[in-house]
Amino acid sequence: MGLRERKRLETRQRLERAALEIVIDQGLNQLTVDAISERADVSRRTFFNYFDSKEDAILGLPTQDDMQRSIAEVLDDIHPRSLLDGVLSLLIAIGPSAARDPELSERRRRIIGEHPELLHRQFSQMNRAMGPLSEAVQTLMARVADAPARGSCTDAQAQVVLMMCGAALRSTIAQLARTHSGAPTDQTNKLLRDKAAALVRDAIGKLA
Repeated sequence: MGLRERKRLETRQRLERAALEIVIDQGLNQLTVDAISERADVSRRTFFNYFDSKEDAILGLPTQDDMQRSIAEVLDDIHPRSLLDGVLSLLIAIGPSAARDPELSERRRRIIGEHPELLHRQFSQMNRAMGPLSEAVQTLMARVADAPARGSCTDAQAQVVLMMCGAALRSTIAQLARTHSGAPTDQTNKLLRDKAAALVRDAIGKLA
């Protein structure tokens, strides 16, 4: 990751942390874009370079343009041994930064539990992201070594793979949050990917 990308990630994390802290300290009704920007020490204009709304900052949801750009950038660096490993690597790389931070993940779960209406925004974002993510899965499928023998991956199949991998990641993150603390590292991300992959394979084995 270059210097520019690191600075963008740091700014994004400050905004996410600021939004979560305000909601926990003062309540959801007191959350505003100006309050988030002030606590994160950035301008209002900078806030909208990272998030479309204050709710998106709570949930760690990127703008649509950022999502598509992130997918394209991450895809360039993924040459998976299997489709499963490739999809998990993709989702980990483009997921909310707080998703791999146990402390922020716990704050986010607490807020969503108290304000389940936020899930509507999350589901809406997931629907918008499904198109480019589905295309990304099909691209990854074409890169897998034995892809010609397996055949192509349809849009419907890609969506099933995405939902299964996403569910496995959420479950694994919750488990790791109880045993791992601190910011995400290459080692913890690998552990997250490996455990999520094992969970998916185990689930598929029970379905067969």
